[in-house]
Amino acid sequence: MDGKRTPFWIFAAIILLILAASFIPAPVAANDGKNLIYANDFSIDPFTSEGGWKTNSQNSYNWDFFNKALHYRMIGATAAYAYVPVEFPLDSCFIEYDVTPVLTDKDAAFRFGLGDHRMDITRGPILISSFYNERSRNIMALSVITQNNNKVEVTSRGESYGGSTTVFSDNTTYHVIIAYNKPGKNVSMKVIDKSTGLQLWGYYVALGSELTNINRILITTVGDYSTAGGYAEGYIDNIEMYQLRSVTVAPTEIPATPTPRTVLTTRPPTTVPVVRETTPSPTPTKSPLGVIAVITGISVAIAVIRPRP
Repeated sequence: MDGKRTPFWIFAAIILLILAASFIPAPVAANDGKNLIYANDFSIDPFTSEGGWKTNSQNSYNWDFFNKALHYRMIGATAAYAYVPVEFPLDSCFIEYDVTPVLTDKDAAFRFGLGDHRMDITRGPILISSFYNERSRNIMALSVITQNNNKVEVTSRGESYGGSTTVFSDNTTYHVIIAYNKPGKNVSMKVIDKSTGLQLWGYYVALGSELTNINRILITTVGDYSTAGGYAEGYIDNIEMYQLRSVTVAPTEIPATPTPRTVLTTRPPTTVPVVRETTPSPTPTKSPLGVIAVITGISVAIAVIRPRP
């Protein structure tokens, strides 16, 4: 090198490259934001000790080995039920499941939800999502009876929620999301067509009080005194009950549609704003190696600049 100094642009370029590399963010582990309370994909028989489910009618509720799903065949006036014990949380929670109605006869109904030891659709506390046939129309519904026996209900009939009547189809799989908002004292239900990913129907009911004394996930015909003799048959799968790890509750405007019909047995529920629960996404963190890289780059540059004897 004969004592000549390295041109300035060379060591400047080295420093810039090191600085740029140091600010590339480090990968962050995925986080679904859920605290699971219960989950079952029915890959094993749910009515074994490992599965935890109990029933008083194996003819009505049984495990389908080939479909790896819980098979139901429900008929009114049989008081047949199946359930699994759960610990109901002290705050807001969600329950999701897949349902594939295969046959829904006139006046027959599939009912799934949360309740107490009585599992009676006419006595609280109970929260029920339904797929049933009414006057030859396949209707969806959300019904809640509190521990004080206040009942609120909304269905996918147009006159019930102020929109157009929406029906479901047999031999189609739907994903159902039920959200209990404790601070807002309301429950919502959303039905999504799994083949398209599009929402078929959804609405909410406002409660007059918080839900308490719930201790199980259930499928039931207790309290259904229909003697029409029709069957509701199909499959249920992929049940999840969970809470969000971090919940931010913010009031939003209630949709500009008529208030859902309310059936009262004691006092009317208080309507409250619908709330939306969101989970903040984790923010990427920058790699601490950046600082070390910067120091190293500067040291290299100084060494290059220093003239040789």
